[in-house]
Amino acid sequence: MSFFAGGIKAMAKTWILNGLKETPEQMPEILFNEYKINSKYLANKKI
Repeated sequence: MSFFAGGIKAMAKTWILNGLKETPEQMPEILFNEYKINSKYLANKKI
């Protein structure tokens, strides 16, 4: 789990350093594409 947390933190940091070109609403799609995760699978999980 810490692997994913580290990846998300690094992605957020890069996003901020690059001037927030993507909207916050686009970020989940980018994460799903990056990790090749089925968004329906995660959408049904309670975190």
